[in-house]
Amino acid sequence: MTQPDTAPRVKPVPTPPSAAPVSAGVTTTIAVVGLVWLAITLAVGHGSLHGNARDIALSTAVLSLPALIQAALFAGAATGFAVSFSVRRTGLRYAVGVLAGLGVGVLALAVVLLAYAMPAGAGTALGASLAMAGALGGALSAVRPAPMVSSGLLAMIPVLVLGYAVGHFSEGLLRLFGANGSAASRYSASGYLGFTSALVQGLLAGLVSYLLLRRSGVRFPAFGLAGALPGLFIGLAEVFTRVAAPRLLSLATEVSAWDKVIYGLGNGNRANQALVVFFVGALTAIIAHGRTLGRAS
Repeated sequence: MTQPDTAPRVKPVPTPPSAAPVSAGVTTTIAVVGLVWLAITLAVGHGSLHGNARDIALSTAVLSLPALIQAALFAGAATGFAVSFSVRRTGLRYAVGVLAGLGVGVLALAVVLLAYAMPAGAGTALGASLAMAGALGGALSAVRPAPMVSSGLLAMIPVLVLGYAVGHFSEGLLRLFGANGSAASRYSASGYLGFTSALVQGLLAGLVSYLLLRRSGVRFPAFGLAGALPGLFIGLAEVFTRVAAPRLLSLATEVSAWDKVIYGLGNGNRANQALVVFFVGALTAIIAHGRTLGRAS
């Protein structure tokens, strides 16, 4: 007579699923959106500069500079990701990504030099900034895991669209936040509007990146990095605005004392925007992922 098996059974430990591969269709879509957004931003910048006098053109170019560099970073990263995502060797992948992003930046440089009505030195500074931003975006696109990068790039799209909408309807939004014609009320309303728009951008970045990553099988730090990627792009664009185009900025700030006030206010607002989008995007994605883990347990 056989004795029943009373030994405790050990439950098998489930292995975490591997990261789902990114399809070629997704990478192509990201690249197309990035290039189209860069083309639109360049066209809008050219339209705002068309017919302006020398000094006004410089002032307008500086006001457009952050948006142009953000678009170049995004287009360089999107194109570099599409070109390099199938390359397995790390060093070669970074080289391919940088070259692809640099190619996008060089195209933007050519557009600025040939089509923008700016002095030669200022146009070269602006075009070189766009070229370097494209190359840096291409380098960022080679970071892995690939689902994290693709999710962060897709989350960048609503952030850019919302930023453009806020800028386009800024006068009405400033009145909504309390601007009544005085300089003090406009300054206060600008701060409230900037913080609110950055907060919404960060929430969008975190939620979109989480929704795209929730079934990918990546580990939890990837959620935070994907949600923070749009804020990183905004911060890098601000660095390029302040450092990579000193000639353009110095020429523009010599136009008038009022320009110096406007540029200084814009620098502070953009730096705060980058920080808010970065941290809110990362925390939103991590918290959303953490809540799903709690329900699963």
